[in-house]
Amino acid sequence: LAGASPAASPPGTGAAPPGAPAPTGALPYTPAPARVEAGDPDLVFAPEAAGPLRARAAEVLACEAPIHRDLLARRVLAAWSGRRGGARARRRVDEVVAALVTAGAVDVRGDFLWRPGQTLAGPRALADRKPEHLAPEEAALALEAVLRRDVSLPAADLVREAARLLGAARASRALSDALQAALLRLVAAGGCVLDGERARLPRP
Repeated sequence: LAGASPAASPPGTGAAPPGAPAPTGALPYTPAPARVEAGDPDLVFAPEAAGPLRARAAEVLACEAPIHRDLLARRVLAAWSGRRGGARARRRVDEVVAALVTAGAVDVRGDFLWRPGQTLAGPRALADRKPEHLAPEEAALALEAVLRRDVSLPAADLVREAARLLGAARASRALSDALQAALLRLVAAGGCVLDGERARLPRP
């Protein structure tokens, strides 16, 4: 087994690396430990790799769910000599995920994979994830945490403060877009009210 090295921050986010203390208000995000299964990356296609692939996917889900499909594939394939993928390798991981879904071990919500019955106590730090790998539910939780703290503030400030809560030194365009989309969903669900350019908690 190989230990994981701290990953660099995703470009454009300034987020803290995995293992760093979580920012105030965010839960820590700890990636699954790195594994080395085989020296030949093509062994991922061998029939006997099905079990190890499934075990690795389950391990990643146990640590990181909800997790984007693309990130799960990257974590799983990296165990096979750091393989990054390709269409054929990705199909192999998709087959593993489908088997886990059939077995009732995974819930699928759009592009994200959750453990059955899983709920989040709060948003997790962005860590080494790209903004597009942030689950919409986590983005909404970050916005709600800022609203509970500040009650009312300009919507642009709400997005910026939510990004900061997630551990980003600044809100990149991709992170801002993800948070703004989550804000619109939060408004539609009644969790936030927009008064002109200000966002606020709904009145009791």
